[in-house]
Amino acid sequence: MTTITRTWTCFFVCCFLSILALPVTSQTVVQAPQAHSSGSQVITASLEEEEYSSFHAENTEWTFNHLAVDNRNGNVYLGAVNRIYKLSPGLEVQVSHETGPDEDNRKCYPPRIVQPCSEPLTLTNNVNKMLLMDYRENRLLACGSLYQGICKLLRLDDLFKLGEPFHKKEHYLSGVNESGSVFGVIVSNEKLSQDMLFVATAVDGKPEYFPTISSRKLARNSEEDGMFAYVFHDEFVASLLKIPSDTYTVIPDFDIYYIYGFASGNFVYFLTLQPEMGGGPTTRSSSTGREQVYTSKIVRLCKSDRAFNSYVEVPIGCISGNVEYRLLEAAYLSKAGAILARSLDVAPDDDVLFAVFSKGQKRRPRQASQDSALCVFSLRKINDKIKERLQSCYKGEGTLDLAWLTVKDVRCSSALLTIDDDFCGLDMNAPLGVSEMVRGKPLFSDAVDKMTSVIAYVYKNHSLVFVGTKSGRVKKIRVDGSSRALQYETVQAVENGPILRDMAFSSDHHYLYVMSETQLSRVPVEACGQYSTCSECLGSGDPHCGWCVLHNMCTRKEKCERSSEPRRFASDIKQCVRLSVHPNNISVSQFSVTLVLEAHNVPELSAGVNCTFEDLAEMNGLVEGNRIKCFSPAEKEMPRIIVDKGDHQIVQLYLKSKETGLAFVNTSFVFYNCSVHKSCLSCVSSPYQCHWCKYRHDCTHDPRTCSFQEGRVKTPEECPQLLPAERILVPVNVVKPITLRAKNLPQPQSGQRGYECLLTIQGNEHRVPALRFNSSSVQCQNTSYFYDGMEMSSLPVELTVIWNGDFSIDNPAHNKVHLYKCDAQRGSCGLCLKADPLFGCVWCKGENRCTLKQHCPHPENQWLEHNGINSKCTHPRITQITPLRGPREGGTLVTIRGENLGLEFREIQGNVKVAEVECTPIREGYIPAEQIVCEMGKAEKSQYTGNVQVCVGVGECRPEFMAKSSKYYYFVIPRIHNLKPSRGPVSGGTIVNITGSHLDAGSNVSIMFKDQPCTYLRRGGLWLTCRTHASLNGYGNVSVSVSIDKAHLQKDLRFEYVEDPTITKIEPEWSIYSGHTPVTVTGTNLDIIQTPLIRAKYNGHETLNLCQVLGPTSMLCQAPELPISLARQQEVPERPDEFGFKLDDVQALMALNNTNFIYYPNPEFEQLSVSGVLELKPGSPIILKGRNFLPPTSSGNGKLNYTVLIGEKTCMLTVSETQLLCESPNLTGRHKVLARVGGIEFSPGVVHITSDSPLSSTAIIGIAAAGALLILFIVVVLIAYKRKSRESDLTLKRLQMQMDNLESRVALECKEAFAELQTDIHELTSDLDGAGIPFLDYRTYTMRVLFPGIEEHPVLKDLEWHKQHKTESVAEKMLTNWFTFLLYKFLKECAGEPLFSLFCAIKQQMEKGPIDSITGEARYSLSEDKLIRQQIDYKTLVVNCIHPENEKSPEIQVKVLNCDTISQVKEKILDAIYKNVPHSHRLKASDMDLEWRQGRGQRMILQDEDVTTKIETDWKRLNMLAHYQVTDNAVMALVPKQVTAYNSVNNSTVSRTSASKYENMIKYTGSPDSLRSRTPMITPDLESGVKVWHLVKNHEHGDQKEGDRGSKMVSEIYLTRLLATKGTLQKFVDDLFETIFSTAHRGSALPLAIKYMFDFLDEQADKHNIHDPHVRHTWKSNCLPLRFWVNVIKNPQFVFDIHKSSITDACLSVVAQTFMDSCSTSEHRLGKDSPSNKLLYAKDIPSYKSWVERYYSDINKMQAISDQDMNAYLAEQSRMHMNEFNTMSSLSEIYSYVGKYTEEIVCSLEQDDAARKQRLAFKLEQVVAFMSLES
Repeated sequence: MTTITRTWTCFFVCCFLSILALPVTSQTVVQAPQAHSSGSQVITASLEEEEYSSFHAENTEWTFNHLAVDNRNGNVYLGAVNRIYKLSPGLEVQVSHETGPDEDNRKCYPPRIVQPCSEPLTLTNNVNKMLLMDYRENRLLACGSLYQGICKLLRLDDLFKLGEPFHKKEHYLSGVNESGSVFGVIVSNEKLSQDMLFVATAVDGKPEYFPTISSRKLARNSEEDGMFAYVFHDEFVASLLKIPSDTYTVIPDFDIYYIYGFASGNFVYFLTLQPEMGGGPTTRSSSTGREQVYTSKIVRLCKSDRAFNSYVEVPIGCISGNVEYRLLEAAYLSKAGAILARSLDVAPDDDVLFAVFSKGQKRRPRQASQDSALCVFSLRKINDKIKERLQSCYKGEGTLDLAWLTVKDVRCSSALLTIDDDFCGLDMNAPLGVSEMVRGKPLFSDAVDKMTSVIAYVYKNHSLVFVGTKSGRVKKIRVDGSSRALQYETVQAVENGPILRDMAFSSDHHYLYVMSETQLSRVPVEACGQYSTCSECLGSGDPHCGWCVLHNMCTRKEKCERSSEPRRFASDIKQCVRLSVHPNNISVSQFSVTLVLEAHNVPELSAGVNCTFEDLAEMNGLVEGNRIKCFSPAEKEMPRIIVDKGDHQIVQLYLKSKETGLAFVNTSFVFYNCSVHKSCLSCVSSPYQCHWCKYRHDCTHDPRTCSFQEGRVKTPEECPQLLPAERILVPVNVVKPITLRAKNLPQPQSGQRGYECLLTIQGNEHRVPALRFNSSSVQCQNTSYFYDGMEMSSLPVELTVIWNGDFSIDNPAHNKVHLYKCDAQRGSCGLCLKADPLFGCVWCKGENRCTLKQHCPHPENQWLEHNGINSKCTHPRITQITPLRGPREGGTLVTIRGENLGLEFREIQGNVKVAEVECTPIREGYIPAEQIVCEMGKAEKSQYTGNVQVCVGVGECRPEFMAKSSKYYYFVIPRIHNLKPSRGPVSGGTIVNITGSHLDAGSNVSIMFKDQPCTYLRRGGLWLTCRTHASLNGYGNVSVSVSIDKAHLQKDLRFEYVEDPTITKIEPEWSIYSGHTPVTVTGTNLDIIQTPLIRAKYNGHETLNLCQVLGPTSMLCQAPELPISLARQQEVPERPDEFGFKLDDVQALMALNNTNFIYYPNPEFEQLSVSGVLELKPGSPIILKGRNFLPPTSSGNGKLNYTVLIGEKTCMLTVSETQLLCESPNLTGRHKVLARVGGIEFSPGVVHITSDSPLSSTAIIGIAAAGALLILFIVVVLIAYKRKSRESDLTLKRLQMQMDNLESRVALECKEAFAELQTDIHELTSDLDGAGIPFLDYRTYTMRVLFPGIEEHPVLKDLEWHKQHKTESVAEKMLTNWFTFLLYKFLKECAGEPLFSLFCAIKQQMEKGPIDSITGEARYSLSEDKLIRQQIDYKTLVVNCIHPENEKSPEIQVKVLNCDTISQVKEKILDAIYKNVPHSHRLKASDMDLEWRQGRGQRMILQDEDVTTKIETDWKRLNMLAHYQVTDNAVMALVPKQVTAYNSVNNSTVSRTSASKYENMIKYTGSPDSLRSRTPMITPDLESGVKVWHLVKNHEHGDQKEGDRGSKMVSEIYLTRLLATKGTLQKFVDDLFETIFSTAHRGSALPLAIKYMFDFLDEQADKHNIHDPHVRHTWKSNCLPLRFWVNVIKNPQFVFDIHKSSITDACLSVVAQTFMDSCSTSEHRLGKDSPSNKLLYAKDIPSYKSWVERYYSDINKMQAISDQDMNAYLAEQSRMHMNEFNTMSSLSEIYSYVGKYTEEIVCSLEQDDAARKQRLAFKLEQVVAFMSLES
């Protein structure tokens, strides 16, 4: 062992000396970040991300209602259901104010807060109906729907309630519950000290309570009594208008809806939507029959009018393209701006009103039209219209025309007075209505996405309008004139629409605030950064955007540097920089050519420019005015031009500014390569400067390289080429020359070879010598040719003329040689004679075959030839007739096929009869010699059948030219009987089946549905099918008729077109990528579709799947798969581009607009084991691991339908996110496992189920014999016992009772333990999946392992002198520390997860049962010492806990026990709230109080000890939940520690003693754990002598005697719980041990340090001749598992930021002991006195031992690690953590050690060879001498 010690000393000194050298190298580590030209773009992108921000509703039912922005500081105020929020301009919540819900009933008037109400009260939401900024008093008016519409006045700064007037009837604005039906306008009056509030509201059928429009006082004091009092009110006149009750007799549900309001000039205006009263009592039926018609109106009042005599109402609307838009949706008042003002003929500062209207005048909430229009009104023109009407009324013309107010017509009265623009009415002729509608100018309409809101502002004279839509988009529209409106951009502003009416600009007009019911978004008014080119930017139409030239970006002018300088900022597309280059192309063989670039619209470039050819080259450009000179790339930078990519490459040439480092303009530049061309024509036809060298046969850009002047070719006409030839026909096996015409054929020069012809016949090349007669003619020499096979009568063959071996002559006409055979495909006379006459083929009669003339050996009269004397084939023959049946009416086209059926049409014309009926041949169907098509005439009734006759020839018919068929043609009578289905969708596409007889007769079928065809598909004898078209006449019945040729079949068949199917609901709206999950579809008329299909489209690919119709309103579909390529299998949900249904021809459902169907990633399975085979015992569950098993759907985890087959049997499944737990069926042997889900089928491997090995026959005999002896012995004993027991009957009875009692308790306990074991394993494995693991950082981890208990160690601080530290066994300590440093990564990536899972499992399992907070004993434990040995009755409760840091977040459900102390409950609540939060970041239980909230505002603080604590004799019991009688589902909150509480301890004695007791515990300075980090002691309170207890009183206190043997036995029985707990935790212990003792776990490699150290130990053993495997095993175990892993297992707080309680600590100690036993080589002898923890794992330790041995063996087999690799690895580790610790302090610590043991170290170094070589002893002495000098 001395050598080992010496090696360690050497290792340690080397470290010491290398540390001394460290600071020198570390100086070069820091490197300045380099500037990248793309940096600015990255910043822009991130800024763009930041510009959009959102605020979401905290509760989906608390929808958003109104919005207001403080234009002084940009703060945003949001009115929602039950809440008012103050948000920062970036939409972060600053304050929220609660407004509801509260107990109310809308029928209570006055509300219940004023007087009791007899109506039943329910918890009612408070809808925000009005939100107004009162700048004068710095407050917010927020009016709600509770208590008949009372308002709150809130301070703007912090939403503090300044006042809430509610006790007068003026304080109730309206009981209406809708947020969009009320509008308020605050009017300031400089003369008056207080403002006025004009309020207009719907009254919801209560006109007697609420005026529809009124003006109120806005008192300065928010609590003043007169707040909201009417400006004027006496018994006759008031500043209000009410809807008369008579109006309700005409229209029972009449109301006026106020959409918008504003003040302008001396007037206040409101825009309304109201039912039209119509012409008297006829409209009374509106509710019963006719639909109600609505009108949009603008209402005007004078600001100063106290009696509302100035009330005037004008209808408004808009007509665009003959469509009326009359239903007002939203409006906004803006200035006109110079450009729009010119078009409207108003001043730029005049007010204009932008309004959005829906189509028509009928409000249909369900099928409301999506068609809407944006219109503009000039306010001046509306006022002119009102003035004109006032003047006419005061002349006595017409009626007051205000039907809803006056009901009866009231005439206008005349009065002499002048009416000017500011006329405010008299008490006559008022209120007044205008009958003629004011028409707005239509600007923009949209029929698809309905517009719902509008806002506008003027930017640089342009009027910009922003419109919100139903789908959540914002349309940006530039309005330059009454007919010129450009929609230049659309932005998706909120996730789900529609966008609500209220929109607002930020105070600087850079942002727009937009909201839906659940989301408020901030959208930039411009998104110039999205445009990447100048033309895109300036062509976008957005007036905010201009092109910042040298920064090459689209932006506002103020964001562009030096934008005021000439041509640096372009605001018109004509000002974009353009670039031209001369020359604009060069050959790849030209280098460094001077290029002249001319730039237009370019700014001053004094800073210089670079020219860049993409990524090929970059060089300096010489600037001369607007011209720049550059050079083309040098030779090594030239692009490679690949032959198959064409002869050129286009490269972008960029000009890059040296000032900004950015390219600001580019143009295309071409590099071409002539040598790519291999033929003369392609060379000289190239658009580039390419020349052909005729004699060198190559293409070049430099003609000087051609060998002869005459060899240069520049034009296609000069190229050597073959001229077009007639068809070149060559019969096979006939010797023949081929002569070709050509031009410019070169004469081969000396040394060059002559001409050849190259023919490629059926893939084989044939070279034939050729002769060049002159430059225009060449001949292939006499040769015969041949091709294989008789399938082709002729074969076109490629012909190439070449010279000099491989120089080919161009063949632009693609001349081919046609080889032919007369006898191929010409087996009859007719086919022979119809061959091309040029072939020269004849029919050789003697041989009955087709051949060349010269090959027929018979005299001329024995052959037939085309157009010869003998040219008529005899013996025609009929081989086939179709059809064989037809109707008598005729019209059937009969096709007759055969041989020798004439060579000309005239030969068979009029010579065809079918079944004795004339059949007229049709010229188009005639194929000479082969086929005749003729049309049947009408047959007589007597004619039934007959054969076909054809006579060939003109004139009289001779027998040798006559043909008769062997088959007969029949006349039949087709009939139709029925059709099915008899109805289908009006869009068509239904496959209709018509039944009948003889329906396959004839040649042509047509089916008519009334007057439109049904497309014929197929037919048989008894049926035919067709496909319906869309109905031209809508719904209804149509008659069906069928025609077969000229036969018309009639029967009263009818088909009904019904309404197309609709789809109303799809459930669920999700699937997985592979589809095939069930989707239930609800709709109408679904049963009329025969084969419905569901479809998805993604990236241009469509997939379909089947649906099964269940009834008219429902069908069940299998979701189609999402066509995502497997290569890019994603991990994120995807939405298809289109999702819908193929239902016959119904187009409307092909792509549904209203579905949010989404696809989640496929479940992925892991293999069962590395080998693919999993060994199991019968009845053990099979766990399939993987991911994505539960899709994260919005409604909670989606359930997929899994099937797992073990062999052929299915198994019961429990599914979690990452595993399937399969209860394996009762099987043994090897079985394949197959998992199916959706469209996926996967086999994760094979299970091998082995039953416990059966006993041998000898063993069975032995056991039987022993059993017999045992029974005999028992019988003998029992006889003896029986005799003895007669003497002691009483004793027996007593014992009998005790035993019965004991037995029942044991049985109950074991049963409980077993049941818990089964359920808990499932609970734990599913529960631990999701939570994150709170690893400590590297520095904290190393400190906790190296220096437990010392938080501030010297190596963490700067160097300090004169510190004393104790020394330890250095080699051992350093080895542990070495592993500590090097295994951190392995812990984090691999072993940390199972260790953390084990810790969580223990903690969770312990907390399922009672834990004594004083002794630390628990019902569940692995440690016998920490087991509660009593039966404790307890109950599990669920408490709903409010989050201590966010009271508004949903309550969290926490499981607690009624026997938990209050501190334990607090800990459990904190654990639940901060589930994934590191322990050090949580609130501390000791800083919080537990508050029980018991409805109606009752709150109670619960504490461990208070005045209610029970004290019996000298025992005081801690308070538990049962003590306070806390119920299930109680609401709890953790609140900051109160100073005093009503039930806290006031007795100074108790509080002082208990505090001192806890303080003593806290003084322990270990890792930051709370009170229970050690086992608490039971300390009696010093002064009172009272002992504290919780669940068990400790035995030492003498209260509870040991008792008789019975109770001791019962106590031991509780040890069965140890087994139950052990079983529950078994999987977690196994996982941890398996990870630690495996060389490649889950793909994570074995750390180098372990391999290196084990090899070192083996090396040392070999060196010292130690071959005992036990010794080597022990060395390795002492070095790694026992020094490092045991420490980590016992102290997980060294690795994780967690709190470890005493019971967890005790359980971990048992696991650690088991771990140690597993590493030992000695045998464990177990007896009845062995400790329980040894007995507990006795069965498992042998298998763990085998794991350890396998682990050591696997490491031994691994490839050795070189010293070089190890040093590199250590250096890398050192570099990674070099700034974590203070090197100087470490050196100081090492040096203090060196100082003590200098002599020993020097001595060891001198004896070591390696140390001697490096003279380490001498160097160390130098260091010591130097340091002693310094000190």
